[in-house]
Amino acid sequence: MKAASVLRLRPRVQSLSRAITEVLRGTPVLAVSSGAILGAAFALAPAHRVAAQQQQAPQALEEITVTGSRIQRQDFTANSPITTIDETSFQNTSTIGVEKVLNELPQFVPALSQFTTTDVQQTANNTIGARTLSLRGLGANRNLVLIDGKRAMPINPTMVIDTNTIPRSAIARVEVITGGASAVYGADAVGGVVNFILKDDFEGASVDVRYGDTEHGGNTQVSFSTLLGANVAEGKGNVMLGLERSTQTKVLQQERDWRVADMANPATPATAFGWGSDTWVSSDGTNSLIGPNALNALGVAIGVTGIDDFPDQNVVNAMFNNGVQGSQNCAIGSAGSIFAPPNTPPTPYAYTGGLCPQSANGTYLGVPNTARFLLNRPSGTLYTGLMNNQGASRSDLYQGPYSGDQYGNFAGLPFRVEQPDGQIKENNFWQWASGPLERLSAFGKGHFDVSDRLRVTGSASYTRTKAETSRDVPKACVIFSTGAGRPSRVPTAIVSV
Repeated sequence: MKAASVLRLRPRVQSLSRAITEVLRGTPVLAVSSGAILGAAFALAPAHRVAAQQQQAPQALEEITVTGSRIQRQDFTANSPITTIDETSFQNTSTIGVEKVLNELPQFVPALSQFTTTDVQQTANNTIGARTLSLRGLGANRNLVLIDGKRAMPINPTMVIDTNTIPRSAIARVEVITGGASAVYGADAVGGVVNFILKDDFEGASVDVRYGDTEHGGNTQVSFSTLLGANVAEGKGNVMLGLERSTQTKVLQQERDWRVADMANPATPATAFGWGSDTWVSSDGTNSLIGPNALNALGVAIGVTGIDDFPDQNVVNAMFNNGVQGSQNCAIGSAGSIFAPPNTPPTPYAYTGGLCPQSANGTYLGVPNTARFLLNRPSGTLYTGLMNNQGASRSDLYQGPYSGDQYGNFAGLPFRVEQPDGQIKENNFWQWASGPLERLSAFGKGHFDVSDRLRVTGSASYTRTKAETSRDVPKACVIFSTGAGRPSRVPTAIVSV
């Protein structure tokens, strides 16, 4: 279209040029006014139509919706690097713990969370069931947690903050700073600062019900929260009240196929605690004045009463180091042995700790008398080699079970697995993958503007948290002490006002 217009205009331009030339050459007039030339030019120029713009009446503006991401974000104005997490990040998940949302960020390293299931040591510096944050993995007491810029209530003398006490439904955004915070806040903020900004000037009512479950079942999370807010005194003040209740169920590790397959792998470490769950006979050489020990009751000779309680190495050699599975006799110890009890004669002494030969790679080739001797049920015979026992393994003497434990639990699961080195590992299927939680929280917040430069604020919260952890290991059977394993549950209540 543009090229065609140019071709149509070119003859008219040429005619204009000839007319001007004739006026200047063939006319006796000495001076030609510019008006005449312009008049001729306009006479030959093409006519253009100008469309008049219609005037429209202005419309009243009813509402402005701003969708930009720079609203109330310090990321773009602060001198230190700040990351802002808005409330949509918490609304788009069914999890009841705010720490789980933050732990997905690279600057956070998971600390105490729903997956901390084996902590049973309640002390002044340790609170069972708490949920904490750790920036850069420096520890929960090396980053500062604030609520609306103010220090939150700590749960123990380490000054850590339990995120269970922070109402999730009232969170407007979270600001995280990981550099230079200690210059302002002190040593508490070496790792950084996490500032929970709660909603301000909230007006209306909000009810939120959430339900979440995993793909394979378990870890069901249910939460109910309500939020009420109103502006008072012609907008000079605001009051907000909220109530939350959340529950979460536990998940056993045996309920996940990938975890069971991992436990069945002989190359993976054992998951049971310490020495396993079979009854075992102590021979620790503590020189206790208890007289004949359990080995004597089983017909195994021991040393002089009050000097030691190791069995005779000669007897152990006869029972276990008879060449089966390459086992070799261990030498009888002497006063130079680290296991030698007081007053041991300088010559080899059968009741001190035995000295076993080793292979080129440091593997013991025999069973010393310092090993743990475990009891087969119901035959009453002894075996060694469970859970990295001292010396060589005589797992060939073990009479089972491998699938399911000795009490009839966990049928079909790899309770014990023989490893490539002949040792037997034990797996603990009492373990929890995720712990249960029940939380009730009530909170309130308000402010009143006395003047343009004076604001009075106040807030209060009450949180009751009940968490359960599992010792996840049956009680060890030591010196004829037997008992089926039962996980211990430790409820914890946290109240913050």
